[in-house]
Amino acid sequence: MIRFTVAGWLWIGLLLVGGATDAPAASVTLTWDAAAGLRYMVFYGTESGKYTRSVDAKNQHSIVINGLTDHQLYYFAVRSYDDRGQMSAFSAEVSKLAVESPASDQKEPSGEEIERVTANVPAAARSDAAPKNAGVSAPAPETASGPPGYLIGPNDVLSVTFWRDKDMNAEAVVVRPDGNITLPLLNDVQAAGLTPAQLRDRILTEAQRFIEDPSPTVAVKEIKSRNVFITGQVDKPGPYPLAGPMTVLQLIATAGGLKEFADGRNIVVMRSENGRQVAYQVDYKELLKRKNLRQNIDLKPGDTVVVP
Repeated sequence: MIRFTVAGWLWIGLLLVGGATDAPAASVTLTWDAAAGLRYMVFYGTESGKYTRSVDAKNQHSIVINGLTDHQLYYFAVRSYDDRGQMSAFSAEVSKLAVESPASDQKEPSGEEIERVTANVPAAARSDAAPKNAGVSAPAPETASGPPGYLIGPNDVLSVTFWRDKDMNAEAVVVRPDGNITLPLLNDVQAAGLTPAQLRDRILTEAQRFIEDPSPTVAVKEIKSRNVFITGQVDKPGPYPLAGPMTVLQLIATAGGLKEFADGRNIVVMRSENGRQVAYQVDYKELLKRKNLRQNIDLKPGDTVVVP
């Protein structure tokens, strides 16, 4: 298990390479538990699952990534590799909104205020067990599990692949409203209400009736059964998939930010709890000043953020 510690800060003044900059650039710090004999590559980008940049952290257990855009949401994942270049699959993804550092008269955020996310970074294949073509990536993990507590639901898009039996692959299969997916040879398989690992076990059991020693992999490509909504004075209102942990600030950033005349002090999060509607007020301007951070709540499926 790898523990990520993610923190966003603003670098003001000179870039590390020297010279003045007109616009401040934010940075993000990642920390994980490094295993002996392995090195690590950090991949990141501004879209979930689409990593446009990478940094080699070598055998370190932390790295500071500079030159990021202030108030931009970034997504990060890590891969380990060994001495022969054999790489693991991607870790679970973590995200962080880069925000301005606290003013000099404000205290640094406590450990409880820094986002902490636990993710799996699979170990790279051992050098003595790697194939001769060591540059080829190791096979993907058996499951890509989605966010913590995630259960497969209708309209989610899954990938089911078999290591040797390619004819049974289903690269993009949609969970139907009845909760089933259709796979070659196996026909309908119940998927809704299961974790990806449980679905993999079910597919394995079904496939053993037809083929010898099946090795299925289940990956979550798109989560469409878990949505949050934002409406009002933002650039891109509408539904957004809740593919992982997301706070109010992160949803606002994903929706393009507040419009010029938005009332940022009176944002409301509407949530259904035990059959009744509950409202949580959020002061966007206070959050930007790193005050009253508890109001930057984690969103749940079905939440609606109203920006007056």
